[in-house]
Amino acid sequence: MLPDNNPDAEFMILADLIDFGQDQLNQSMELFDEIQFDSFNFTGVLNDAALPFVVHNIFQKQDLYSKFNITVSTLYNFSREIA
Repeated sequence: MLPDNNPDAEFMILADLIDFGQDQLNQSMELFDEIQFDSFNFTGVLNDAALPFVVHNIFQKQDLYSKFNITVSTLYNFSREIA
């Protein structure tokens, strides 16, 4: 069952990251908006979920889910296909 109106929780369930250590994830995302963002470390932490997670965060920050009327599951599946 997917949570209502909580795209972050929905993404974490879809990406099978629900039990993932939030501290480790927050540390990896610390410089996400900066040029010093360590994409290799981030990929090492999230493995196959790295690209979908980045795409999800961009869509969240820019409010693109509502702008383009895209569901979290649709974007997640698409980003998994292109990875």
